[in-house]
Amino acid sequence: QVVWGQADGLRVLDVINPLEYREFILPEFEDNRIPLWMANVEIPLNDDWAAQLLVIPDQTYDDLPQSDSAFAMRSSQVIPEIPPGLPVELGREARPRRTFKDADAGVRLSAFLGGWDISLNYLYHYQDQAVLYQEVTELGINITPTFERTHLLGGSFSNVFGDTTFRSEAGYSSDRYFLTNNPTDEDGVFSTAEFSYVLGVDYQGWRDWFISGQLFQSILVDSASGSVRDKRETSATFLLRRYLMNESVEASVLLIQNLNRGDGVLQASLDFEWSTNIRLTLGADVFFGSSAGLFGQFEENNRVTFGVEYSF
Repeated sequence: QVVWGQADGLRVLDVINPLEYREFILPEFEDNRIPLWMANVEIPLNDDWAAQLLVIPDQTYDDLPQSDSAFAMRSSQVIPEIPPGLPVELGREARPRRTFKDADAGVRLSAFLGGWDISLNYLYHYQDQAVLYQEVTELGINITPTFERTHLLGGSFSNVFGDTTFRSEAGYSSDRYFLTNNPTDEDGVFSTAEFSYVLGVDYQGWRDWFISGQLFQSILVDSASGSVRDKRETSATFLLRRYLMNESVEASVLLIQNLNRGDGVLQASLDFEWSTNIRLTLGADVFFGSSAGLFGQFEENNRVTFGVEYSF
């Protein structure tokens, strides 16, 4: 796993590893990321700067849940809306198959300058979710999932001022693909460049408390008639965490909400370190909002979880 970026719950630069969506994005990213075979070379350039070079021939992509599973994607944001009674044929995925010609490649320059951690990032990669191209025929609609490439150029910076940490990251993708319901569109998809960024503030000034807030925004350079998403999408997150009983108990609440449609998820957890090798966890995940949203589509999937972790 190689992690670029510092955002919590939402991704801007952290797109190198594909994700396992069996439980949507409810687990931590380090548990959701799918490891890849890659060449990862880190080179000190001088006292301040270092370079990281990546070559990724591993053509593993996002692992999406089956259509009959609890967290199968149903939102019109990611699944085409098909008129009732119209037959649909899902074609075979058009996957890249050339080991080296289709490999992803990236470079990251990082430095610590004047108290700021900064990075400059570039990644030429296949997006980890296939584009669902549609073709209308006399017999119905044929859907062909196809993986498309894009250039990602971005950077990040962060600094600590007393008890407060300010952090941000931004990225520009040259080619992104989104669904459209425009009946005159030939393949039900339009492409555009996308600029996205996240601003975050973390505060640890109160004993045993950690408070974090983030503003995330995705802006499409172009728009299209019938687009299923807005040209400007804004989301916010709020994290509250407290340690109790000599840090043997960790209680946290994380709220992620899309401000365009009002849907989101509230995650609460309680971790208790029973002994040096036994940890107990209790959690709750509550979805809310419009069923057309990425979070609201799971409004009937609210759950309570309990777990025991034993270390040998």
